[in-house]
Amino acid sequence: MPTKSIFASTTFWAIVMLLFCMPAMAQTAKVIQLDAKDSQQAKEKWDALQKAQADWDAEKQSIKEKYVLVKQDDPDKGNESIWLNGRGNITVYTTSCASGGESCLSPEERQKRKADEDAHYRYYRSGFENGFQLSKDFKFVVPDAPPPPKYPSPYSVAY
Repeated sequence: MPTKSIFASTTFWAIVMLLFCMPAMAQTAKVIQLDAKDSQQAKEKWDALQKAQADWDAEKQSIKEKYVLVKQDDPDKGNESIWLNGRGNITVYTTSCASGGESCLSPEERQKRKADEDAHYRYYRSGFENGFQLSKDFKFVVPDAPPPPKYPSPYSVAY
């Protein structure tokens, strides 16, 4: 039985062509190395930028809590509410007795829960549910515009 040479195999030549063409298809990125002084200066600026961004985020949160969020009895409250407890935790209250809900609470426990809700439960001020921006002179809190509807109303007809 005659043996077939490996060089006559199409698979062999396909592998050879692939290996030959791979370096030509490989992508290389050109880079330029910074000297130590410029590298250190860039890192310091980047770190300062990150700290400034964190400080700005904290300042916006402070403005939000002071001016945009209001208590439940505020006449300017909107429909959107948020629970603030400073740690990002969520507290769930139930109302069934089987799960320790409100109907099982003593009057003292209800009063404690009410005080806890008053301390942490806030409503967005009416019109500020979509967020806010500060004016260019940083003297006013301006509400963000509501997002456009995802789907046009079937009752609005354009002529």
